[in-house]
Formats: sequence, structure tokens, C-alpha cells
Amino acid sequence: MDDLAGKHAVVTGASSGIGKAIALLLAEEGVNLTLCGRNKEALTALAEEARTTGVTVRTECADFSDPKQLNALATTLCADSEPVHILIH
Repeated sequence: MDDLAGKHAVVTGASSGIGKAIALLLAEEGVNLTLCGRNKEALTALAEEARTTGVTVRTECADFSDPKQLNALATTLCADSEPVHILIH
């Protein structure tokens, strides 16, 4: 992979499966993460695991089938001072 260290990735569906696996691989590459999913407990556990690599991780619990939650997440990401370099959706 190209040098991804210090970049910021948003990973949706991160609470399990492929999203979780991608998030952990990105963390190993030094990518800071915003983890999105419906399962708050699973996101919290994944965030703790990813932080052991030294990256910054935050979680956003959202159900993308609800337009209000999706819009709230988009507003949060747009207001963030750290740009999104990678989107895994």
C-alpha cells in the first residue's frame, strides 16, 4: 500500500465482518479512523482494539436506513477539522 499513515478513513459497517477487518488493516497502516455502525458495543470494542496500533479512533453509532441519522453523521464529518481521505462504504 501507499503510505497511508496519518490519513483519516471513515469506515461504515465497521461493527462486524468486512468493515471490521478493513478498519483493523487500516489501523495497522497508521490510518486514523471514524468507525460507523449500528452496534455501539461492537464499535467500542473495535475502537479499543484499533487504538492499540497508536491511531486516533472515534465511533459514530448510526443506522444508515434512517435519513436523519445519516444526515447527522454527514454534518458531523463536514464540521470536523480533519478531512476525510478514505471512505469505505
